[in-house]
Amino acid sequence: METRQLLTMPNGAERSQALFERLCRTMPGANTRTATFYAPFPLAIERGEGPWIWDVDGNRLIDLVNNYTSLVHGHAAPPIVEAITAAARNGTVFPAPVLGQLELSERICARLDSVEQVRFTNSGTEATMHAVRCARAATGRPLLVKARHGYHGSWDGAPPVEDDVRGVPDPVRETVVWVDFNEVASLEATMAAHGDQVAAILLEPMLGGGVVPGERPFFVAARELADRHGALLILDEVVTLRLHLRGYQDALGVRPDLTTLGKVIGGGLPIGGFAAPEALMSHYDPRVRDGISHHGTFNGNTLAMAAGVASLDLLDEAAIARINGLGARLAAGL
Repeated sequence: METRQLLTMPNGAERSQALFERLCRTMPGANTRTATFYAPFPLAIERGEGPWIWDVDGNRLIDLVNNYTSLVHGHAAPPIVEAITAAARNGTVFPAPVLGQLELSERICARLDSVEQVRFTNSGTEATMHAVRCARAATGRPLLVKARHGYHGSWDGAPPVEDDVRGVPDPVRETVVWVDFNEVASLEATMAAHGDQVAAILLEPMLGGGVVPGERPFFVAARELADRHGALLILDEVVTLRLHLRGYQDALGVRPDLTTLGKVIGGGLPIGGFAAPEALMSHYDPRVRDGISHHGTFNGNTLAMAAGVASLDLLDEAAIARINGLGARLAAGL
């Protein structure tokens, strides 16, 4: 085992280092989520409360990550903890509809003008996978257009960059066509060359790799080009739903055909969702012949539904304005 220098912390980081070294025996690199690793070893977190976290060595830190925006209300927000606790008393998951699914789906459909129905998954990755599959089923086409450095989860069909393809079969890799984010000319050229085979243009309103805000002309062009070539437009709002009451699509003034969701709609629990008008979502209606099967042991589980309802109720227009104001203040200061 190589010698690692302890991080400079008031109470040191000996316990974090020891835990890391033990975890290395049972988990590759002591890690099950690549983005959370940093050298020489990550701090191990014991608990969180509001904007604060405490590591296993007793250091109190301000958390500017908040689990990559999923904890928009901070750690252990009392209304969300109470909602989860109350739901757990009645059972955590059932292979049947539950009231929480109605409550959360109604809230999502009321917020987003572009959607009429939603299906729940356990991650944004799964949500995006199914949105793309829905687009391919609706159009009968194979290709997906996406932006370089766009993050749409961890799956073979939409890596963030062209060379992130280890373990991905060539036929899968060849279904993705790349464009430069916010570059209208790049999108126009790609659609001119491949438009008749494109099922969907998949974009984040804010680019995941680098947190680059989307520019309205680029998204207006994406909408127009999708329509011109008979493709669908998918907006990945897994991160950006927190930035606007009706989704960042409303701020951009662009209505997508499909929207993917996650993070804040689960109040800190694993969740994802894909949503669209009823005509598109009908491909997933089990009453429809030759529809798309969509399974998942924990889809729509009671805990995530309860946490999501509490989270969205707290995330009203005033809360979003406050958060965005704090973000602007931080950015200006930096």
